[in-house]
Amino acid sequence: MAPPFDTALTIRREWGANVLSWAGGGQLQRADKPTGPWQTLTTATNPWTVQSPVPTTFYRVTRPRSVNLYYPSAYDGHTPLPLVVLLHGYGQRGAGAADWLQFRPLAEARGLLWCCPDGTIDVWGTPFWNATDACCNFQGAGVDDAGYLRSVIEEIAGNFAVDRKRIYLVGLSNGAFMAYRMACQHADLIAGIASIAGMTFLGSNYQPSEPVHILHIHGTADTTVPYGGGSMGPPMFPSILPPLPGALQSVQMWAGYNGCVGQVTEAGPSLDLVLDVPGLDTVVTRYTNNPLGGAVELWSVEGVSHSPTPSAEFSPRLIDWLLARPKP
Repeated sequence: MAPPFDTALTIRREWGANVLSWAGGGQLQRADKPTGPWQTLTTATNPWTVQSPVPTTFYRVTRPRSVNLYYPSAYDGHTPLPLVVLLHGYGQRGAGAADWLQFRPLAEARGLLWCCPDGTIDVWGTPFWNATDACCNFQGAGVDDAGYLRSVIEEIAGNFAVDRKRIYLVGLSNGAFMAYRMACQHADLIAGIASIAGMTFLGSNYQPSEPVHILHIHGTADTTVPYGGGSMGPPMFPSILPPLPGALQSVQMWAGYNGCVGQVTEAGPSLDLVLDVPGLDTVVTRYTNNPLGGAVELWSVEGVSHSPTPSAEFSPRLIDWLLARPKP
């Protein structure tokens, strides 16, 4: 699937400068001739003000990235099915996220439509998502990944039988930050997210227009995206980044957005989510009173780091938690 290629690129004159605006998930490029060579303006944000270096400059927007959609063998083209979008971590590809989650047989068993798009490639050749200020747009690229992902979802829903009340995102690390951004900016579209080792925005600049189900899974010994919050930086990342909330703070913020009350934390582990720790390893924090469409839970995986080895229980429990919570 590919999002519609209608960039709606416009140029207007303001105070002696050109102001460009566009739509979709493509990046702005410029050239001195219509035949190129074309330069990608990696830091261009929408709208973008430019002073042309030569008398005539040409601009275009790159075609949005395409993505493969997978559907189960039982798909009949008429019965609406849930849609799950998998978002990879920094430096990964979508297929790697699907492999880590062992998602293909699970999607077949649960009857899911699913896709695993790739993020933008940065100057080091590394795929990333322009998620939050804390992760992981190191060069300040102006790519609108939230707009891109929405357009992908809308394109799929316009061509396949999608249950519009069961559209979910599952993100790993940088992809988890991106899932939180989608929940903030496109709450009307997303029923729920599962964030694995990623955090929401710190502060109240991004708040959802309506409740979104939030499942947050995080290793308590994670030092890459610290469980207790703080900031990420060298040696794992090339620069010191803005601070980020901790795992508990992230779910508490979303409990506030959703209107949840009655936080309860289990006395001990009740789930076996990873192979790195023998036996039960995960403590659940939940809210006893949730509004329709706005359940919030934290699964704290004790003693594990950023990329543990998931058990056979991990992905089924995650997906079943989401599927049991549609939009109202």
